[in-house]
Amino acid sequence: MPLFLIKQHPDNVKLKDPQTRHLVLGFKYLLRPDTQLKLEAYDKQYHHFPISPINPYVFIIDDVNGDYDKFMNWGNFVDTGKAYARGVELTLRKKLSKKFYGILNLTYYRARYQDLTGVWRNRIFDNRFIVCLSGGYKPTKNWEFNAQWIWSGNQAFSPVNEEKSKELGLPYVESKDILSAYLSDYQNLSIRVDRRFFFSKSNLVIFIGALNVLNHKNEIMRNWDTWDNRYVSEYMWGIIPYIGLEFEF
Repeated sequence: MPLFLIKQHPDNVKLKDPQTRHLVLGFKYLLRPDTQLKLEAYDKQYHHFPISPINPYVFIIDDVNGDYDKFMNWGNFVDTGKAYARGVELTLRKKLSKKFYGILNLTYYRARYQDLTGVWRNRIFDNRFIVCLSGGYKPTKNWEFNAQWIWSGNQAFSPVNEEKSKELGLPYVESKDILSAYLSDYQNLSIRVDRRFFFSKSNLVIFIGALNVLNHKNEIMRNWDTWDNRYVSEYMWGIIPYIGLEFEF
């Protein structure tokens, strides 16, 4: 338990520590000497997580983590919070051979919690799916070209009741809609080129590349604007070029 949550009420020191049980089942198969296929399924069960009677719908641990954590006073907790994360992951990996290497990863999972009213809800980080394709080409020991493409679902958010919000002049979220919707999907294509210079006992790497080459608008937040009565989204940065060097010895 985070210390700042425990100190919010004297009785919080009596809470049970959060617990989790992990179950993982995996299978590996060598398709070729340089290519491996791996399939894994997992199930994680969480118990004794803190829930606040002040707001029985919120999963506190998620609400105080991430990019926009909320350090609110939740008062006296109960330790009956439950959650789970379960999914399946398929990975195809090719080691460097014939100047090429790469990896394909496909993941589908769900992460949910049970609130104090007994309702199961999506956790903030319930992205649901991830597709990752990365690889590279090394024509010589001095040059290397690589790229990575990621496509995934985005985090959950609580949509407002638009009619009620317009009527009241403030964002109004019904309890049944808490964390029931998702931000738009995330995509990112990155590329990088490396040039190596070898010395007797060290080497120098000069690299250049760019993140989000396709300039995809990745949504990071969606808020209800009470002035215009519409949603307004915030986005991550677009294309991010970079250049650098590494000295290895």
